[in-house]
Amino acid sequence: MIGPLDHEAKQRLPNCTRCTGCSTVLTDMHAAPVTAAGLEGLAFMHGKGATNGWLFFGKVAGGAQRFIVKVYCMPYSKAHGRPQDCANEVYTERMRLMMAQVRLADECGAAGLTPRVWVAPVEAIIPNGTFRGYHVRWHGLWMEEAPGITLHGLHTTRGAENAMYELLTKKMNKTQVIQQTVLDLLTAQCDRHSENVFITPAGDLTFIDNDRALGVVTRCGGDSMLLPGNRYHTQLRLGYWGPTMQYYKAHAGKSNFCTGPIDMRVVMDYRCYVPGGKIGADYPPGLKSCMEALARHKVPDIMRRYGFSSRKPAEILLRRSRDMLMMGFEGALAHSPPRSATRYVYQPQPPCCGIVLDMRGTPRCAQCWQPIIEAQKDSVKDNSTAARVKEVLVQEDE
Repeated sequence: MIGPLDHEAKQRLPNCTRCTGCSTVLTDMHAAPVTAAGLEGLAFMHGKGATNGWLFFGKVAGGAQRFIVKVYCMPYSKAHGRPQDCANEVYTERMRLMMAQVRLADECGAAGLTPRVWVAPVEAIIPNGTFRGYHVRWHGLWMEEAPGITLHGLHTTRGAENAMYELLTKKMNKTQVIQQTVLDLLTAQCDRHSENVFITPAGDLTFIDNDRALGVVTRCGGDSMLLPGNRYHTQLRLGYWGPTMQYYKAHAGKSNFCTGPIDMRVVMDYRCYVPGGKIGADYPPGLKSCMEALARHKVPDIMRRYGFSSRKPAEILLRRSRDMLMMGFEGALAHSPPRSATRYVYQPQPPCCGIVLDMRGTPRCAQCWQPIIEAQKDSVKDNSTAARVKEVLVQEDE
């Protein structure tokens, strides 16, 4: 059960601001900045997320360890506070998908890239806000708290420029960048932006919020800052909401122009850390054997192994693993279904594999670099004919 069965009846009871029988203590994870241990006192704010899940810090009553708790099916919208229905089956499947991806990473030799997640009871009251005292009494998604600071937090924190430079250019775990890039393509990850990427003082990476993958987002085969040729990857390089885009537009075509300001996060690019800038079929050993195992099995076998309740996630894993082995990484990135709607598809930007800080402290590419100027496509509507055509990933008897 991931939602209340007795909401109307409970509304007739007194509101509680103190819970004497609760097994969980929730606190607001958006009330104050979180200090990143070992990072010179840097602090960041957790993102609230775009889904209807309510996010909290949570502890088991009497326990010391803090977790992230995602409560689905609250009777009220976190955005506007009005009553809302619960898509119970949809969110139950999201939980299965997140747990499946942890298992997949473990079996693919990439353990630790994704925090542990599990479904467990939440017996608590909402700690603050309009619905302070509301009694949560159903299962939620529990997650380990990722160590370090988000890349978005580093980017937006005044005074963090030098720390960010050190982390991304000298300490960042490049093997983990390659591993997660391969996993993002394999799982058709459609929400990999920098609020979902944590980095520790040692440069180790953790990738959170994997609930918009494996076909959850309609007509999206990938939208990740790690994958060239899609929206999030392009946004980092063109800076649609700042002066970067205008700068490069103004200087495009000038014969003596070399490079300009750039977002330091662009060095999280697998092309900088593999021979010749291409993975081809030379996957990390654990990931290659994992994909070979997936490619040998049929959809029902994959469904049973990872706990999927529908065929689509298993079909994506089967098709992508086959294509990635046969076409190589770059071939599959360009051609393997599921295919994306136009708003997610961009020209692959050239890599920038080194950053320097100029006299003003502004990051620039260490070599001559210019982006491919391309208009933002968020407002581009999907092709209605293409949207109606069902994409065949594998045959029905597979």
